[in-house]
Amino acid sequence: MTEEAKKIIEKLSLEPLEGEGGYFRFLTEYGNGAGCIYYLVTEESFSHLHLLTNDEVWVFLEGDRARQITVDQSLSLSRTVLGPENRVVNVEKNHFQGTKLLENNHGYALFSTFMRPRYKGEMYMEGKKDLRIREMEEVKEYL
Repeated sequence: MTEEAKKIIEKLSLEPLEGEGGYFRFLTEYGNGAGCIYYLVTEESFSHLHLLTNDEVWVFLEGDRARQITVDQSLSLSRTVLGPENRVVNVEKNHFQGTKLLENNHGYALFSTFMRPRYKGEMYMEGKKDLRIREMEEVKEYL
C-alpha cells in the first residue's frame, strides 16, 4: 500500500470492510433512512464482486481511476470507469458489482456511496457464492 493511501485511511479514520474488501467509514443517515459512507479501494484491497438488494450510488472523490464491473441477472456484463471524467454511477439493485483500480499512480481511489435504506448485512451476497458468476471467466479477478 502506498504512503499516500495510508495517509488518507488514517486521516478519514477508515476501517477494513470485511467480506467485500476496501476500507470504509459510515458518515451519516438521512431522514429518509438513506446512508452514506466513505469507501476506498487500493491495489491490494478492492471491492470484490458482490450483490446488493438495493440501488447504490457511487461518487468518485479523488485518487486513481477505477473500473467497476456489473453483472445483471441475465449475466450481461458492463464495465464503467470512475474517475475525474465520470464521477457518478448508479448500480442497480440485484446486480453483481466489483471495483478495482484501473491505474496505480496514487495507490487508491476514494468514493462516497449512498444507499436507501441504509446498508445492512443481510442486503449483501458474495459473488463467489453464485455458481453462474463463478463460471464467468471475465469476472474471476474480481472474486
